[in-house]
Amino acid sequence: MFHVDHTDGKARTGTLTTRQCEVATPAALLYTFRGSPLSLTPDLLDSLGPEARTLHLDASQFLESPGPDLLRKFGGGAHGFFALQGCTLIASPRDPLTYGIQRWRSGADEGIRVASHSGHQDLPVTRYLDVMSALAPDYFAALSDEVPSVKVSHRRAAVSVDRTLHWLDQCLAAKQGSSGVLASIQGSSYSFERQRCASEAARRPGVAGFSLAGFGTGESCEERAALMEATTAELPENLPRFLLAGAGTPEDALDAMAAGVDFIDGSFAVRAAYTGAALLLRECDRGQASAQAPNQSEQTQSSALPQYEPVSRHAAQLSSAPPWRRGPADAAAHQELGGKVVLDRNNKRPPHAASRETSVHRDRHTRAYIHHLLNVNEMLAQILLEVHNSQNYLGFFADARRAIAAGTFADHRLAFLERKTLVGAAE
Repeated sequence: MFHVDHTDGKARTGTLTTRQCEVATPAALLYTFRGSPLSLTPDLLDSLGPEARTLHLDASQFLESPGPDLLRKFGGGAHGFFALQGCTLIASPRDPLTYGIQRWRSGADEGIRVASHSGHQDLPVTRYLDVMSALAPDYFAALSDEVPSVKVSHRRAAVSVDRTLHWLDQCLAAKQGSSGVLASIQGSSYSFERQRCASEAARRPGVAGFSLAGFGTGESCEERAALMEATTAELPENLPRFLLAGAGTPEDALDAMAAGVDFIDGSFAVRAAYTGAALLLRECDRGQASAQAPNQSEQTQSSALPQYEPVSRHAAQLSSAPPWRRGPADAAAHQELGGKVVLDRNNKRPPHAASRETSVHRDRHTRAYIHHLLNVNEMLAQILLEVHNSQNYLGFFADARRAIAAGTFADHRLAFLERKTLVGAAE
């Protein structure tokens, strides 16, 4: 059950009640790989509070090892197998960390092709539903014929919409158990095709929500925001909306909130951790940095400066590829990060940043120690950074919810963008 609590323009707060818990929205979906957060044990996940109990599952990681048969043999679905009782699980057929860089192939009438840990495999609707039946998540996105958001002909986009709606009908007809089916919305860069898909999907009985698919595959931020707004305009107010992949930065998350999206891909926190960065996204983190802002002309010149600096130069050599497939340095990965390292070198607050230390590291670990852990490839570095980044990103979403409830979301969003520019210029 989902209900909207407050609205501010198209942005909205709400509450989703599942069989596991209640979730306040807009909410971040924490990233998992093969059923678990990369570096967070169950006790660490608990320490992040109830907001950390909403996670994303990639169905392509359960085609084998563990496959549907093993999951069924154990019983309890993903909640029981991965000890995620009390969590709300949302499943889709793609990994949000690799979604935007996948090689897109033409679809077929039977299903799609996915990259699994043993190579590319065909994933027809029947096999996808078999995996979902075994996982038994709270919600899963219906299989969709995915196409990039750029360089796609109108004819191909229209075919994608038709196939996606047909597969939605198959998912709804075969629905078993208590998993809610999310209607996937396709249409590439054609707003009228996305609106057609949304309006057609909204008329299907049994749809439990909507997944805005195909974003983060080449479109600009402005194009993405316009497409999301055009899509959500066709969706009913009383059902939740999901952006399960394609929100690569905090700015993208704010754009999605502004368009009325309720659940947003939170893999940014993990991506930052595995490039050696600690996030600093909240106003309380910034301290007095804005007081050191240069004049307007200097702001304009430096507005493009990245707010990212790894704790260790060795960490800067980590790839933008998934953390289990590290490769050579990828500078583009660092440019997209919206945070900056905030760990003190000697347990003292840095100048003009009275609140920059984090609750995770403040009393226990210095920046120098994190630097050492990264240099020697010690797993504890990623654990500490993922705990901190997840906590900071969840707090970023909580701040947005408070702003929407207070009717000040537009100002909150603008203040975040200005604060990012000013801090980057001051350094």
